[in-house]
Order: sequence, then C-alpha cells, then structure tokens
Amino acid sequence: MLALKEPDSTSCLLFATENELRLFGCSENFERLVLARIGTAMRKLAYLASLRNSEGQLRHWGLERAYGELTAHEALKEKRDSIVVMINTMAYEELWGEAKAVLEAGHDEIDLIIAELRVKAGTNLSRPEELQANSIAEMIWELSRAPHSSRRVA
Repeated sequence: MLALKEPDSTSCLLFATENELRLFGCSENFERLVLARIGTAMRKLAYLASLRNSEGQLRHWGLERAYGELTAHEALKEKRDSIVVMINTMAYEELWGEAKAVLEAGHDEIDLIIAELRVKAGTNLSRPEELQANSIAEMIWELSRAPHSSRRVA
C-alpha cells in the first residue's frame, strides 16, 4: 500500500496500490482519490490551502513519493487553479451557501479559503479572474464578520 498523505496528518488519509496509481496520472489520481471525497469546492480549496508549507508551496508527501516533486507540484497547482475557476464561476447564491455552510459547521477552513483566494488574486489585479477571486474573498470575509455568523474571523 502507498500512502497518499503523511501518516501523521489529520487530513484525508488514503491508500492505493501502486497498480491503481499507474492507471491514472498524478492529477487524475489526486482528483479521484482525494478531492472526490471532499464535499464542496470551498472545502476542497481549504484542503489544498492546508497543503501549503511555510514557504507557500503546495506539497503532498504521497504524491511526491509516487510521482516526483515537480509532477506533484504541477498537479496540485492545476487542481487548485481549477477549483478557484469553479468558485469564480459559481452563482452568488451557491457561493454564499457554501461559505455559510463552512461557517455554520464551525470549521476554521474559512480563513484558509479567504487566504487562498487572495493568493490567486495576488498583487496585480489586472486580469478579470484575479479581480473576481479577490471580490469573492472579500465577500466571504464580510460574511464571516456578519452579526448572524456563528464565527467571527479575528
């Protein structure tokens, strides 16, 4: 069995045989074995954000072990970007519902989601998708501070 996440992690622990991993590429395996088990787009983004190391790089021990550091990094970045695009194109009602659900569940993931959307936006807000990601981050931040929210972000 090949672990797809560090065994001491509290995050998603998955195991797959090496033969199963060879059937699909790194990105496809990450999608079907990890992300498919995480509910919403926002929760998936929070999970990916939790994989950032202290230098801000997305790292996944199991993917790196199975596919190499460069391939794993590219797959994680591809999935992260595709999830941000998915969030960017959601109807506001759906977006609002996902954000409220994360807040009402009492998860600390909302901070990760906001930070990750701001990372996508970066400092140069010249592209429409960057502006959208930043706007969504601000909307979620405002929601988290609303009086009816079950949790306030410090």
